[in-house]
Amino acid sequence: LHHTGVRGWTRLLVITSDFHLDRSKEIFTWIFALPPYQPLEYRGGKGGYTMGFIGVNDDGVPGLEERQGKEQGSLAGVRKMAGDERLATMGALHMWLYSQHNAYATGGKVERIKGKKAKATYGG
Repeated sequence: LHHTGVRGWTRLLVITSDFHLDRSKEIFTWIFALPPYQPLEYRGGKGGYTMGFIGVNDDGVPGLEERQGKEQGSLAGVRKMAGDERLATMGALHMWLYSQHNAYATGGKVERIKGKKAKATYGG
């Protein structure tokens, strides 16, 4: 929303790898539906944002099985956060994201990929 609101973009198409698609949908659907923004509507709907999703085939991606496993755990975590009443507004999510989330908060620790094949695809 930092970028879409400033640019006035209300029709969005999210393109990501197949293994990441479910979590991406969950995150975007949750975030773009938080108050004070208008309700999210999928293609053809009438609302603040219209959003579509496309998954790109990830055949041949090194470490794919490891990534898929990590994604399933991450998806469960996103669903849990989306149901947390403490994160029910954009302001509350923003405060949490930049003060507590391990990847975005100052001084936080980023969870590193552990599998060798998957780790190699991130340059490490």
